[in-house]
Amino acid sequence: MIHPTPIRVRYSETDQMGIAHHTSYAAWFEVARIDFLEAAGSSYKSMEERGFLLAVIELNIRYRKPALFDERLTVRSWLNSVKPVKVAFQYEVVNEAGDLLTEGTTVLGCLNREGRPQGLPKDVLELLMKAMEE
Repeated sequence: MIHPTPIRVRYSETDQMGIAHHTSYAAWFEVARIDFLEAAGSSYKSMEERGFLLAVIELNIRYRKPALFDERLTVRSWLNSVKPVKVAFQYEVVNEAGDLLTEGTTVLGCLNREGRPQGLPKDVLELLMKAMEE
């Protein structure tokens, strides 16, 4: 499953040249991840309410072209791997012309409320495995 999430570059996310600041991409990836989980049939909020926290343990970003103020983008996200305690997402940021602006990955670890690793809930693990196969 490749899930598209629309993003519009806000003024506060740019520098004096009107180019999206490099830190904006990590926030956009988060928006896309939350959107992906909802499209797959789960949510961060429901997981957290059940005591399952997803923490970013790795982030990689490759910038190819700049995103500009007020540009409409799409963050395409999909699962790269799903393991009982870790989930890896892949992302592409494209503009309306279809130009690839950025590629990235995040690896998230499932933690309990004390910050210790724990397995994902069985129902969420099954949803993610199914989404990865689609």
